[in-house]
Amino acid sequence: MAVASALIGAAAAIGGSAIASGGAKSAANAQAEGNAQAIAEQRRQFDRVQQLLAPYAQGGTGAFSQLLALAGAAPQQTNWQAYAQSNPALMQAFNAQRINPYGGGTQDLATFAQQWQQRNDPRADLTKFQTGGQAAQQQAISQFEQSPMFQALARQGEEGILQNASATGGLRGGNVQGALAQFRPALLNQQIQQQLSTLGGIAGLGQNAAAGVGTAGVETGRSVGALMQDTGQARGYGALGSSAALGGGLASLGNILGGALGGSGGPPLLNGQLINSDTALAAVRGF
Repeated sequence: MAVASALIGAAAAIGGSAIASGGAKSAANAQAEGNAQAIAEQRRQFDRVQQLLAPYAQGGTGAFSQLLALAGAAPQQTNWQAYAQSNPALMQAFNAQRINPYGGGTQDLATFAQQWQQRNDPRADLTKFQTGGQAAQQQAISQFEQSPMFQALARQGEEGILQNASATGGLRGGNVQGALAQFRPALLNQQIQQQLSTLGGIAGLGQNAAAGVGTAGVETGRSVGALMQDTGQARGYGALGSSAALGGGLASLGNILGGALGGSGGPPLLNGQLINSDTALAAVRGF
């Protein structure tokens, strides 16, 4: 009878510990799942912010490049590919090293051209192959002067000068020719200054958009990192809680069986067998 009571108590102890262990794991898994959903949502929101600000960032990047060129502040570089294409001997050497299996590998055209020029043509005039700096500024000014907007303004202004001169009878006077000669340069200078201001404003919008994306990225990374850390802690606490529950159940099992069967003065027996953890668990399962 004592053995039966002990086994009932043992079964209750093991069952309770199993329930507690399962509860700890379920709680940890639920918290981890909630954190995973929160992480996915934060990443989705960041992607949305990045998508919304992308046009401003792209426009600002383009405007900044134009601003540098028009102001003469674009970094000066050499277009080595253009230099290579203008030099038959260089291109012949480049093609030869590409098909030579013992040449130690091939180089891209720009790198090969730069090294070839230093070895074989150190006094070459590279001015026409320069990009950025004054060359980029001159190109930007020429493009702006040929733009439909500037051409329309210049045409309207010149027509206004001629109409005014015609109305006052001074169409053939020197003053009219002087006014026409000075009009376009003055208009170009005025419009360039205005264009610089406009490009600066657009570039500022792009800078703000890029900064906004960067700030959102930092905040998202910080939040996601915290949630990941919380997930790890939850799983760790769940594992510890599960182990503690099972350990407590086994300890209760030992105390119950030891108290019920150990009072005879000898080791606890069940059906004439020494009770250990294996036989105790087997008895609980078959009770």
